[in-house]
Amino acid sequence: MIADKTLTLSIVIPAYNEEAVLGACLHAIAKQTVPPDEVIVVDNNSSDATAAIAASFPFVTVIHEPAQGIIAAHHAGFRKTSSNLIARIDADTVMSKTWVERVLSDFKTHKKLDALTGPGAVYELAFEDLYPGEIFSKYYFALGRRLFGLQLLWGSNMVITKSMWEKIEQDTCQNERLVHDDVDISLLVHHLGGTIMYDRYLKVYIHGIRFIAPKKVAHYHRKIVKTREYHIKRGTYTPRHRRIKAY
Repeated sequence: MIADKTLTLSIVIPAYNEEAVLGACLHAIAKQTVPPDEVIVVDNNSSDATAAIAASFPFVTVIHEPAQGIIAAHHAGFRKTSSNLIARIDADTVMSKTWVERVLSDFKTHKKLDALTGPGAVYELAFEDLYPGEIFSKYYFALGRRLFGLQLLWGSNMVITKSMWEKIEQDTCQNERLVHDDVDISLLVHHLGGTIMYDRYLKVYIHGIRFIAPKKVAHYHRKIVKTREYHIKRGTYTPRHRRIKAY
């Protein structure tokens, strides 16, 4: 929740060897109807042209995080932000043109909102001027409701208030073998009584090829169950059902 004051938005993009997709991600940000206040790309020891591509966009600040992994990278980016809203997307995320505008509108309209998320369509299944291919993000959110009875945040398309992040940062898990970082954040927000909203019109595109490999799919499911077990042991999640609203 943000007190009545001007909303500002920083976008953090963790990136490791993302030269094939990062340009499209940043071009989409450049075309926003309302520009973000800050864009931070966290180069996480890339051996390709990731950092150079990021630096070629004048509105981007590039920082380097030597500790390998998505958790270390997004933490480094979050620490550098200067806005009261922090967006976290992936390097292959391509926002719809009104994404930033819609984020600001949602937080202005819903004063008690602590975090926000939305769907993603898969490039490989998308067509011009249409928005199909949401099957993977819909499955993720449905799985979250099934396992947790809660609205989860999705790392490819999420925003959290700076004030809420500061409350949970020290409690977030640093071990990527134990948790999915976006689920970890979601459960901590709920544990503190925070509000996460799903906006079905806050749309992005993603690359879906990463979801197809059977080993990756199996690993993803095992890890989301491990995330649940981790939070049950910590006492930051108790199995229960809550009413989930979509806006």
